[in-house]
Amino acid sequence: MEHRHVCSALRIVLTGLMLGAAAVVWAQGGVVGRVQTVAGSVSLVHEGAARPLNQGGVELRLGDTVRTGPNGRARVVTVDGKRATLGPNSSVTLGRAGRPGAWQVEAGRAVIWLTGRGRTEVSTPGAVAAAEGTGFELVVEEGGTTTLTVAEGTVEYYNDQGRVVVGANQQSVARPGQAPTRPIAVDASGVVLFEGTVENLALPVEPPRFFTPDPGGAAPFGVVLTALAQRRPDLAEPAVQSLATSRPDSPEAVLASGLLLLAQGRAAEASPLLARATELAARSPEGPTYLGLALFRQGEFQAAETSLREAIRRQPGAYAAHAYLSSVLLARGTIAEAETSARRAVELMPDSALARQALGTVFLFSGRPQEATRELQQALPLNPLSPSAHLQLAKALAAGD
Repeated sequence: MEHRHVCSALRIVLTGLMLGAAAVVWAQGGVVGRVQTVAGSVSLVHEGAARPLNQGGVELRLGDTVRTGPNGRARVVTVDGKRATLGPNSSVTLGRAGRPGAWQVEAGRAVIWLTGRGRTEVSTPGAVAAAEGTGFELVVEEGGTTTLTVAEGTVEYYNDQGRVVVGANQQSVARPGQAPTRPIAVDASGVVLFEGTVENLALPVEPPRFFTPDPGGAAPFGVVLTALAQRRPDLAEPAVQSLATSRPDSPEAVLASGLLLLAQGRAAEASPLLARATELAARSPEGPTYLGLALFRQGEFQAAETSLREAIRRQPGAYAAHAYLSSVLLARGTIAEAETSARRAVELMPDSALARQALGTVFLFSGRPQEATRELQQALPLNPLSPSAHLQLAKALAAGD
């Protein structure tokens, strides 16, 4: 039952990821899909030539390969609604000449959802996974051993040595040269949660409460915080410039600059500034807190967790660090730990919209829409300008219908 709730919630979360107007797109130069989102190191291989991808929206053609590096994640969506979400060190190739439904996953971890009609065959070093209208995960190890876990529907899993049919909440392992193993029952909720990627786990930048600027920089620093709380980074820019000019390399100047970039969605540019703030204000939890958030938004989950735990070490009451840590843990599939961290954030600061939204997000992605609705409805009055809170509440209400 819980797994069905999780699948239902995530299907709603991901509905907006489908690309419409398929017939129109097909006519535009043989485009078969797009790289919708990227985080960390991602590259596109087209006709043998690789190029790095720094943002989503890139068109894909038949035979193109998307690869991720050690800290990379990417989502690929086709014109007919199929999608593949890649973890680090992974790759997917979309079809080949004459066989658009023949995909390849050669390495890493990929979660694939197939919608509509038309059979898709996904080749791996261990076996072929073939299905239509289903969702499943493939994990390819270095030696070629490939594990198939099915979240929804059924998948044929076969190679030259044998064939099995794997149903929902089942798993089979295929080793090169051996038939796929007999399916066994597993908890497949992690497959769905894996798609709870950065863009779906977005939490707002809440102004710091554990940082005291030097008196000489207090006024412009306060202007920055007020502007960011109002979601007006344009009003923060003059104050940031003032701090950078009058107090260069001061903790408040560096932290303010990093927060502004983070609020503008420029996490990669914010990271070195927030790392510097972490060094300059060696006792404050705010530098490592926002550095952790910036790293998380770039898909660097391990580094993000390390930074956030450093913030908590510096100040156990750093509720924002607990809140952001809950999203990192949720993205990594550790639901119980994510809930513990989010609950701690609420316990520490019950009047924080960030803390309430963090707990609501955990509930939403763990298949508990009613509890998610309750928390998110408490978050919104505390921060009515948070678009992510409005979006998550809409998803929770829809999932609870």
